[in-house]
Amino acid sequence: MCDDEAKARKREYCREYQKRYRKSWNEEQRLKERTRKQRYYATDRGKMSSACCRWRYLGVKTDDWVALYDRFENTLHCEECNVELTRDRRNTSTTKCVDHDHETGEVRNILCHGCNVRRR
Repeated sequence: MCDDEAKARKREYCREYQKRYRKSWNEEQRLKERTRKQRYYATDRGKMSSACCRWRYLGVKTDDWVALYDRFENTLHCEECNVELTRDRRNTSTTKCVDHDHETGEVRNILCHGCNVRRR
């Protein structure tokens, strides 16, 4: 009986230890992955990847994503009202947007947010 109880306690201790170890390992891995992603999305390639992914989600269709991204980055003024474009965390009337046809997905222009909303 004594040996069985000792084995059961040891088994339970091992299970608890493994749970704690797995939990700490998972937290470390999540932190490593988060910092890796932050470093990647701070690079030019990461920024392009993020923008193109967002545009695909919105329904934009193109054969050359790199060319579209370059056009987006190099456009300094709205192609409709000629206002100077900005890049903000929140949309303002001068935030840079990719205007596209919602039925075909074809890109039309790089516009300010104000013109893009009026054009829909």
